[in-house]
Amino acid sequence: MSININNKLQNSRKNKVVNKSFDDFRNELLVYAKSSFPDQIKDFSSSSLGGMLIDFAATIGESLSFYLEQQFDELDYEKSNITSNIISHLRKEGIKKNSSSPAISNVTFIIEVPVSSNSNIIEPKISSLPIIKKDTLVGTEGGVNFTLEEDINFNFNYKQTNGSFDSSGDISTLILTKKGICKSGNIATENINFPNSERNDFLTYKLNNEDVIEIIKVLDNQLNEYYEVDFLNQDTIYKKIHKEKEEDLFYVDYAAYRYVTEENFLTGSTTLRFGNGSEKNLVDDILINPEDIALPLEGKGYTSNFSLDPNNLLKSNTFGISPKGKNLQIKYKYGGGSDDNVSSGQINLLNKLNIVFPNSINNLDSDTDFVVNSIRVINEENATGGSDRLSIEELRQNIPSIKKMQNRVISYQDLLARLYSMPSNFGRINKAAVLNNEYTNLSKDLYIICKDNQGFYVNASNGLKKNIRSYLNEFRLIGDSYNIIDTPVYNIGFNISVKIAEGFEPITVINNVAFRIEDIMRFDSFQIGEAINLTDVFNVVVNTQGVVSIISELKDIITIKNEADNFYDEEEDEIYVYSSNILSVNEFLEDNLLYPGRVGIFELKYSEVDINVRNG
Repeated sequence: MSININNKLQNSRKNKVVNKSFDDFRNELLVYAKSSFPDQIKDFSSSSLGGMLIDFAATIGESLSFYLEQQFDELDYEKSNITSNIISHLRKEGIKKNSSSPAISNVTFIIEVPVSSNSNIIEPKISSLPIIKKDTLVGTEGGVNFTLEEDINFNFNYKQTNGSFDSSGDISTLILTKKGICKSGNIATENINFPNSERNDFLTYKLNNEDVIEIIKVLDNQLNEYYEVDFLNQDTIYKKIHKEKEEDLFYVDYAAYRYVTEENFLTGSTTLRFGNGSEKNLVDDILINPEDIALPLEGKGYTSNFSLDPNNLLKSNTFGISPKGKNLQIKYKYGGGSDDNVSSGQINLLNKLNIVFPNSINNLDSDTDFVVNSIRVINEENATGGSDRLSIEELRQNIPSIKKMQNRVISYQDLLARLYSMPSNFGRINKAAVLNNEYTNLSKDLYIICKDNQGFYVNASNGLKKNIRSYLNEFRLIGDSYNIIDTPVYNIGFNISVKIAEGFEPITVINNVAFRIEDIMRFDSFQIGEAINLTDVFNVVVNTQGVVSIISELKDIITIKNEADNFYDEEEDEIYVYSSNILSVNEFLEDNLLYPGRVGIFELKYSEVDINVRNG
């Protein structure tokens, strides 16, 4: 009995690799063997020794071609399958971090102060007005900590109401309130001693906590501050000074002491890598006067067109000063995540107070003690912007937008790419869209939406909007203007009557219809302004096994839920709350497409109660 060796050895894959299949290799080898060895081997049939040798060689050729193509695929981020190679693509495109992002909320600080006795009007005692300093810690009873990101100065711009009254009925104290931006996360401080070795290596240190949101400060024992840069050859930084009631002030400075951060995308750990230079070169490199930047042009009667990197103005030859032989103190914030998106009213604990009384001679007098003991905090809005660490596959999906990114915002694509890749310490939005302003060509409308810790759409907090404004302000063109606007959320529901075929259990069919509507339609992936195709909903229902037909009219199968539909479920002990936004289905239904107004987003909030399917 003859054996078909070709069938034994040929790879079962039908796809060609490097434009050659097993048969291609075999045919070429057969031509080569017949022309090169006509006298040695005459029989190259499948069952012969010569045919077996050709099959072996063709199999090796196909295998090598397969692995060669596989290696070429790893050079493409879309086809790459090896995790380490995907991470290399991420780093090459400039994606540096994959930590959880913090939640942000405007927290109201409430204090009670004595009334001034030296004035004819009712006003607080000046010496009792404090400044609650940045890094004050507040939190929730559930253990979520928030840090105050800015000083709250109660010497101006506060809201005032009456407090307590004395025995004669006169006002004796006033209640003052003022809001400050607070960001979730825990603060840690670590100390490291680098040995005084002879080599100026690029020293590294791995932080103990994962999901580092930001490095607050790095100081050595000589009080030199190390600055984070994008790359160690970056010798220039731009410092910002925030002035009360005024615009931020920027100025250029030389970053002799610097470091870069390297994050492990899989574990979320962060490593600091420092420069390898010596302090002996510091005097030669330091920027004493901004005019020094122009020194290379002196003595020439001409100048040529040259490229300018605003982060590398001095063209220094070092990669920063090495911290060898020094003790470093690293203060940083870590944590974040979707669980930090707490509801309004939950931030009510004052965990650590940092306060000064600039107008008081003695910060420990009875009035200041009274003010300190009266301080209360509350968040009147939901904390938003917190999100969990992305998976490697989710990070890969961000590469196309990162490729289009540049260090300025010119087009809509630039704006969205910059917004979606905003550093996690600023907070994070869920979706965004840009439209031209209806009334002027001088500004654009930027619509954003966030999610809370339950995965429901919520408006961005004022603190997050302020962070977005500050972040985009670094990249926008001077004449550009953006209006940051909350995206209207329209909660939807489905009421569908179907005819069920005989022989099918109605409850099973009804549950399958509801499940398919929720699963196949993927309402959570809808973008801002995207319409619902009611024809798709119709097809999903009518193609469910056991459904004969849909009795409901197409335009009646979808409804808009609003706050009038709020209810309390005693059995589940749960309150169902819907958006206050109202949308007319008849007005915005066109060619079986339901649009969310000019700009809006649909949300199927409570699928277990918002999808109602009936038999007949």
